[in-house]
Amino acid sequence: MIDDVDAAHLSATEATVLRRDTIGIVFQQDNLLPSLTAVEQLAVMNELGARHGRRQRAAVTTHARELLVDEPTSAPDQERGASIIDLILHLTNERNTSTLLVTHDLVHLPRMHAVVNMVDGGLSTVRSEVLVTAG
Repeated sequence: MIDDVDAAHLSATEATVLRRDTIGIVFQQDNLLPSLTAVEQLAVMNELGARHGRRQRAAVTTHARELLVDEPTSAPDQERGASIIDLILHLTNERNTSTLLVTHDLVHLPRMHAVVNMVDGGLSTVRSEVLVTAG
């Protein structure tokens, strides 16, 4: 379920629109054009049909309601990796969004709201918490 939409029952066209308009993806590789600024990267994505842009770090600046993040700490050193996790958690909480973070870096797992382990294509819940905040 994504924004009250059962994504499993969408046509290919509907799924494409949902991904483009709702989901921000931060790939493991940056997939950026090296000669462009972040703003220019977003402008290029707009021209290519992705209304909000979907590239590493540039994707984090979008207003995506769901965020998929693939191995954000695989390349940087530990300090930079921790700051990336800080940013992802901050944006997730600030924007009240859902974030699915895929990682092999177990150092940051205690900071996650829930942890699911995948082995041979199967999922098992390692830890799940419901966080209640005063507001």
